Amino acid sequence: MGTDGVEREGETRHVATATTSHAGVPAAARATWDSRLYSGLAIPGVALEVRSQLAATLGEAGVEAEYLFLLAQSFPGAAPYTRERGEVFLRRLEAAALRLQRVASAVEIATQSYLAALETTYREVRAASGDTDVWWPPAISMGLRGEPLELRLRRCGFAYRHVVATHLATHLEAVIEQMELLLHALNTLPPAGVIPVTALYQGLYELAFSLQGYVIPRHVLDPDPHTPGLLSGVQQLRALTASDDTSIESDIAWVKAQYAATRAIHTDSGYLPVMRGDVSVAAGAWGQGRLTALRDWQDTLAALESLHAGSTTQPGQR
Repeated sequence: MGTDGVEREGETRHVATATTSHAGVPAAARATWDSRLYSGLAIPGVALEVRSQLAATLGEAGVEAEYLFLLAQSFPGAAPYTRERGEVFLRRLEAAALRLQRVASAVEIATQSYLAALETTYREVRAASGDTDVWWPPAISMGLRGEPLELRLRRCGFAYRHVVATHLATHLEAVIEQMELLLHALNTLPPAGVIPVTALYQGLYELAFSLQGYVIPRHVLDPDPHTPGLLSGVQQLRALTASDDTSIESDIAWVKAQYAATRAIHTDSGYLPVMRGDVSVAAGAWGQGRLTALRDWQDTLAALESLHAGSTTQPGQR
């Protein structure tokens, strides 16, 4: 295992059931949700095999969630920063996305079997669940904390504007937010019988649908070249890196051009397209929207110039 707390390329990694250990994720960190799964799903009338399969697949999803958090938060680690370190991160991100695709499919299948068993035992549960809240309380998503992903990859020699173009930060943030919700749901799952069966039904349905029906196709597998998902985005970033200038000077020039264009925008409708990363903001009034846009670009420019001047900038990777 490397100093960033994530296993290195080629190290053994085992994920099979909800209780499987995961390199870099302490077993104690999973004790709360791991122990809740089996007791929370032990509804009378649902066969042991069916609920055990769902507990195992949800547990595997929880393990993948914690791994993804660790991977994202530990990157890029301590200096010196190199292109190879960035490439290792991208390979791990690709592998995690592919595993998540498989796990999401397994969760969907296991959830369908479990919900079908509930419908057999509680014949009105499907119809009644639509008017029932899920079991977990509201939670505030923390998302990807710390320095933006664009700057982290810039430290490792990838062009800031290339990372912006691939939408990697947006998609990674969306996946992390969904996995945070999953862990929050698992951490708050009470023992069977404490909540209505309808709340359990609705919650499981929402978790499976959100993951397999939205996050995977939209944020992981989307092949659209204009808004590529994680897998296509990583490939696109590699292609841009191989074919275009990746110097930090070119990034600074690009940001200055975006700042100048934003400053020069004048429209009669008061619509201000604000581009920072891949976020577009329609400002109803010219004043505040313009100030926000300009401030975002100023912050980005200051961050890039700081990296440019910093002693940690690697020769040939600027």
